[in-house]
Amino acid sequence: TSTRKRIIRAFRTEHIGKSKVMNMMLNAAKNPIVITIDGDTLIEKGSIQRLAAPFSEKAVAATTGSMKVENHDNGILTWFQRIEYLGFSLFNEMCQRVGGMYCTAGTLSAFRKDVISKMGGFSSRLLLEDKDLGIRLVKSGHKIVFVPQATARTNAPESLSRLIKQRFRWARGGIQVLKEHKDIYADRKHPGVGFFSLPFMSYWYFHSIMVILIALEVILGYSTYYIAAG
Repeated sequence: TSTRKRIIRAFRTEHIGKSKVMNMMLNAAKNPIVITIDGDTLIEKGSIQRLAAPFSEKAVAATTGSMKVENHDNGILTWFQRIEYLGFSLFNEMCQRVGGMYCTAGTLSAFRKDVISKMGGFSSRLLLEDKDLGIRLVKSGHKIVFVPQATARTNAPESLSRLIKQRFRWARGGIQVLKEHKDIYADRKHPGVGFFSLPFMSYWYFHSIMVILIALEVILGYSTYYIAAG
């Protein structure tokens, strides 16, 4: 008889929203550590093991990896986003160094199932449920660890319309999260997040809109140059 075990289970649902589906999967998971991955994401070898390693420390409730742009050579927009994603990783590293790590990116993160289950799982009220969950973990006294060696490759928007749609979603979701957790600003109980991470997070959501304008300016500049050069 075969000793193989089925390690992949597929679930089919109606279109009920990302957060609700993630909570369904959270309830169905049988292991103490659960990992979230976006559908268009590729994980580099060894990343899951690296994400799991920090959980040997009981205070750690979540870990998150770094993101790279897989399709970075498909035009100037994706090239620009590649540089931007490097900035995201640098920001997470800075947050970790000042004790202000709050980000649990849905692209590649791991969680203690019992901790986030007790907290109600992923919020369906906010667009950026991953950022919301990270801040709730910090408020509850849990630790989040950034693991830069755990790497995921994602496909960035290649068209301007998709980029605009993504960035407005990020900005709207970011404002929702900031309003939801405004009480942690300048909070002495969580100085790393309250005095450093969240103020910078506020800038990033402004930046997510500005990057569209910068990209338009670069495209216009190149177009003007090539037209003038014949």
